[in-house]
Amino acid sequence: MKLMMKLFEHDFNSSKCKETMETVVVKTQFLQKKNQDEVAKMKSDIASRLWADEDPIACLAHVLIKRVIREQNVSVAYEFTEAFCDLVVDRLSTIKEVRECPENLKEGISSLVFAAKECSHEIPELKYGKTFVSAATNIRPNCGVDTMMMKKLADTNP
Repeated sequence: MKLMMKLFEHDFNSSKCKETMETVVVKTQFLQKKNQDEVAKMKSDIASRLWADEDPIACLAHVLIKRVIREQNVSVAYEFTEAFCDLVVDRLSTIKEVRECPENLKEGISSLVFAAKECSHEIPELKYGKTFVSAATNIRPNCGVDTMMMKKLADTNP
């Protein structure tokens, strides 16, 4: 998510932030639709392989099932991303006015930072400083990242 790169820098521009958040929402909606189409195709493939009485292990159905679960988790994370982008847009005036991240925005902004790192391996420079970014990306205590988003983007096998 390169769009997140300059989102909260010191020379914060609320109109650019709003535009970026809206772009992120459109892209996540597109990716979510694409993701859902892939999941439907994989589910159909799994069903046809199992219906043909193929051995689930021999026919790689188990691999497809793991991919389906992972893709469904990513889809849920996209929903969270959209919601947190909407939250940022709704609270732009607060973000513009204060130097430190307000407690009521910590979860949303931290989760967006975390998602940006997990999805693109980039660490954005935020208005709220490197400590804030580090806490969100390294999952420190009180980092503010939504626990469901962490679970959905975790790289563990189901």
